[in-house]
Amino acid sequence: PEEPSAPVPAMTGIVGLVGPRGSDVDPDVAAAMAAPLSQLGPDRQDQWRSGRAFLAHALLATTFEEERDQQPLTFDGEVFLVADARVDGRETLIGDLRGAGRAVAADAPDSALILHAWHVWGEAAPEHLIGDFAFALWDSRTETLFAARDQFGAVPFYFARVEGSLLFGNAVPALLAHPGLDRSLNPVAIGDYLMFGY
Repeated sequence: PEEPSAPVPAMTGIVGLVGPRGSDVDPDVAAAMAAPLSQLGPDRQDQWRSGRAFLAHALLATTFEEERDQQPLTFDGEVFLVADARVDGRETLIGDLRGAGRAVAADAPDSALILHAWHVWGEAAPEHLIGDFAFALWDSRTETLFAARDQFGAVPFYFARVEGSLLFGNAVPALLAHPGLDRSLNPVAIGDYLMFGY
């Protein structure tokens, strides 16, 4: 008899990779890492790849605003965002962003609010966000990655270093799709999980 498969969680999926300077992301590795996300976000799957950076997103639209969400998101073709986010306090945040000179639509998707916040406050943007979120931003001008998650860690965010590359995302199967990822068990981490629940 066939074993029952584990239930697929209902969530938007994000994954990314930043390789060593001067390298290009292998398109086959990018495709392999993006593939598991389709089980998470059935509404839309998109990816972006340029030079040593790769971002992928699979949308599970749960609000009206998210139905128009298109990620990886960029306003200027230079800074790209992927996010699994539910932003609360939208009216206050939009008011603050407009006060800082950003033209923000009242029905902007949560990802757009996060990207606007980045353009206004930079690395302090998470301090202005309320809700459950994990996101990553790639700035192609400076070739830097910035990632953050909500203060309570409600949305998972995993990362690993592999052969000079940094892998990251909110879905373990997407990271495990990288052929260079060490799959050996960490007994200390298993002990922490069994003893403390994390």
